[in-house]
Amino acid sequence: MRISTCLAMVLLLGCGVPGEPGPKGDPGEPGRPGDKGDKGDKGDPGVVEPALTLLTPGQGFAGRSVQVQIAGVGTHFGPGTTVSFADPSLQARMIEVGSRANLRVLVEIGAQAKMGRHDVIVTTPGAGRNGTDEKLTLAGGFAVVPSLVAEAPAPDGRPPSGPQGGVVRVAALNLDLLANPLSEPRVISGGQVIGDPQWSGRRYSATLLLDALAPPGGLRLVLQGKDPLGGEVTYVMDPADRNAPQVSARMPVALALGMPRMGDSFAAPGQTVLYKITAPADEQVLVLTYSGLGTNLLNTQLVGYVAPASGRFAEGRSHRTFTVNMNLLAFDLLPKMGDYYLAVMPSGLGGGTMGYGYTLTARALAAKRLELKEPAMRDTPMAPLVDNLTLDKPHYALDGQIDGDGAGDEDYLRFKAGKTGRVYAVASSSLDVSLALYGPGCTGVPLATGAALLSASVMADAVYCLRIWGFVQRAYELILTQEP
Repeated sequence: MRISTCLAMVLLLGCGVPGEPGPKGDPGEPGRPGDKGDKGDKGDPGVVEPALTLLTPGQGFAGRSVQVQIAGVGTHFGPGTTVSFADPSLQARMIEVGSRANLRVLVEIGAQAKMGRHDVIVTTPGAGRNGTDEKLTLAGGFAVVPSLVAEAPAPDGRPPSGPQGGVVRVAALNLDLLANPLSEPRVISGGQVIGDPQWSGRRYSATLLLDALAPPGGLRLVLQGKDPLGGEVTYVMDPADRNAPQVSARMPVALALGMPRMGDSFAAPGQTVLYKITAPADEQVLVLTYSGLGTNLLNTQLVGYVAPASGRFAEGRSHRTFTVNMNLLAFDLLPKMGDYYLAVMPSGLGGGTMGYGYTLTARALAAKRLELKEPAMRDTPMAPLVDNLTLDKPHYALDGQIDGDGAGDEDYLRFKAGKTGRVYAVASSSLDVSLALYGPGCTGVPLATGAALLSASVMADAVYCLRIWGFVQRAYELILTQEP
C-alpha cells in the first residue's frame, strides 16, 4: 500500500532531483561523397572594347617636335593607322606600328598651337566591327605647354600694354633652361624688335613694335634661337599668361596717296601713329614728306616701319628720314600691289601734347629693279657692278651683299643724273653699310658720305659713282632716286 501510494506520487509530482548530463559521444564517420555532376556548357568568350589607354610623354613645348608612344587595349593598329588632332597646328609624322596595341609617333607642334590639352584621335581603316573604321579618342591625352613665361611686371602689378602698331617692352624667362638655354634668340612672331635687345640663357628682353594686326589680348611672343648642338629651337609664350604684355585694337589711319594728311601728332612719349597705304601697282617706291613740323620735331629724325598686308613688320622694311629745308623726307619700297601698314615714331620715342604735330603726304612712284649680284671677280672703280645707268626714275635692288671678310667689301654703281637737284641713296636701315658719292671715276674725295643714308646735289646729265661698302657680312637693299 505504501509502495502504491509512492508510485502514485511519483507519477503525479515526481520523486527526487535530476542527475548531471552524461559526457558527449564521439562524432560519427563522414558520409560517402555524392556522385559527380554532369559537365556544364562552355560559356561565350568575353568582348574587349578597343580603347586608347596612354600617351607618353603627355605634353610638348609649342613650336617643337616630340616623339610619343600611344598604347591601347583591344586595338588593331596597322600600316594604315593615322593619328590626328582637332588643332591643325599639331601634326603627326613618322607613325611607326610597334604592335596591334602600340604606336610610336613624332608630333610636330606649331608655334601658334593652342595651349592646353588636346584630344588624340587614332583611326585604323577597316579594323572596326563589320569592316568599319576603328576610330578611337583619348580625351585630353596631349597637352601643349609654353617654354617662355612673362616676367612679373613692375610694382604697380600691371603688365606692359600697347595698341596694334604700338611700342611695348617685353621680358620673358626660359622654362627650358637646362636643356635649351637661350642662345642668339630673335623674335619671329609678335612684333619687330626696335631697340635694346638683351638676353642670357634664362632671360630675354627687348623693345618691341607690335604687329599691325596682332590679336588683341595677351601677346604670343615667339623666339627662335640655337640649341646646344647649333640647330634651331623655338620658344613660345602663352598669351593667357597673366603677366603677358597686352595688345589693344587700333584702327589705322587711311593715308590717301597724294593727299596731305594734317593734324597727326605724337601726343605722348613712346606713342606711334599707324597708317594704312594701298600701292596702286607692283614695284613702287614710297615717298613720304613730313611738313609743318612742330618745334620739337625740327631737329628730330623720324623712323618708319612698313609691313605688308599680313601686318607683320618683320616681313617688311624700315626707314629713317632726311632733313630737307624745314621738312623731313623718307623713302621705302612697296614691291607688290596691295595694302601696307606704316608705323611712324620719333627716333628717341619722344612725344608730348605740344610741338609734336606734323602734316604727312605720301606718294608712290613707279620704280625699276637693279641686279646687284656680284660676279666671280669683285667689281672695281674701273669695272663697277652697275654702269651706264640713267637715273630717270627711282631704282631699287633687293640682292645687295657685303661679304664682310674682315678686309672690307665694296660695290660700285655708276649713273647719270636725270636732272639737276638732289640724289638720295638708302641702303636698308643698317648702320653697318656705308655710302659715298664720287665723280665718274669712283675715286678721290667723295662729294657726300653717309651711314646707310646719303643725299647730295647733282647736275643734269653729269656722271656720278655710288660706293657701298662695309666690314661686316650683310645683305642689303638699295633705293637710288632723285627728289620727286
